Amino acid sequence: LARLNSTLPQIKAMCSIPLILLMTCYVNDVLDVPLDTISDLFKSIICLTVKRHFEKNGVEMNIVSFEDVLQLCPRLIKLSQLALDGVLKDVIIFHNLELSEDDHFGLMNCISYRSAFGGVTGSYHFLHRIVQEFLAACAVKQLP
Repeated sequence: LARLNSTLPQIKAMCSIPLILLMTCYVNDVLDVPLDTISDLFKSIICLTVKRHFEKNGVEMNIVSFEDVLQLCPRLIKLSQLALDGVLKDVIIFHNLELSEDDHFGLMNCISYRSAFGGVTGSYHFLHRIVQEFLAACAVKQLP
């Protein structure tokens, strides 16, 4: 990280936020990809998360770039749209979604709870608000 800090001043600026520092250290340790912008960092985090999701489910995927994720996971575009809708409505917990584990690629968590009538219901949230905001930005980029 010290090497990155000395060669890329934007990395130093990004790392003033503890979560960004942690994510940068993790990506730098696991992947050997250049991080020139905060978008590069988030793309790498998405790649690692989706790759881990598939490995956890016994599926080996060759995910090297964010473009690989988009190609292998076309439903990610719908997830990005959900993220954008949430940002626009200031929503971080999504109720009444019909999602399977394969629909969120490990980028969301399910909160299951028992209703007053005894039924089990699930609500979803993105791993972190920053993931939701990045996916929302991807959805904005896709707009005509």
